[in-house]
Amino acid sequence: MRLNGRLFVLVDATLILAIIGAATGTASSAAQVLDTTRDRARLNLGASTHSSIHGPPTVTVTVSNIGTRPTTVRDLGLFYSVLEFETQPVSVGEAHKGKGELGCSIAKGVFLEPGQSKDFDATPQVLGMNLHADQPLRLYARDMRGRRIWSQAVPILRLMVGPQSATDIEALRAEERWRFEPPTDPLLPGKAEPGWKLWKKRDLRQPKAWRPPWEK
Repeated sequence: MRLNGRLFVLVDATLILAIIGAATGTASSAAQVLDTTRDRARLNLGASTHSSIHGPPTVTVTVSNIGTRPTTVRDLGLFYSVLEFETQPVSVGEAHKGKGELGCSIAKGVFLEPGQSKDFDATPQVLGMNLHADQPLRLYARDMRGRRIWSQAVPILRLMVGPQSATDIEALRAEERWRFEPPTDPLLPGKAEPGWKLWKKRDLRQPKAWRPPWEK
């Protein structure tokens, strides 16, 4: 409106408050996202093998909380591969196809304070998987949101028993010898992530890109 030659613009107070609320709300949301990104669970994984003249070799798995908040690891385990399977019902019917993950669980529900680490003996699980000694296994941890943190793939059993030349195959039981004989084809880790996730490490998406630790 125009009054005494001056122009006045009447703006609805509700509109002003809405604009201010939208601006502050956006800034608050951005701050919350940044705070969540900084304080989300950050885990570090490791495995070590141990040999002793007093007993058989063992493997220890370590999970550490390197974040700034306490966290709980839902599942700690070893990943081998993904298997496609088909089930045939006893009665006449349609067969069902699916996929299943091959591996083993080492520990569940592990609570960690910031900076805390915990060790677990994974020897029974590694031996119980009944795989070739040169088969790479990948250590993983799953946080409370179900997100999985991957470690590099390593032939853990081979590191436990030593190189092929040091393994006395003839001294083993017949049903165990195949695990330590030279494989006919190179053994690769299982595919852990889809190929389109370019932000993931290449060997997670393309198993052929993996190299044994002694070749790096």
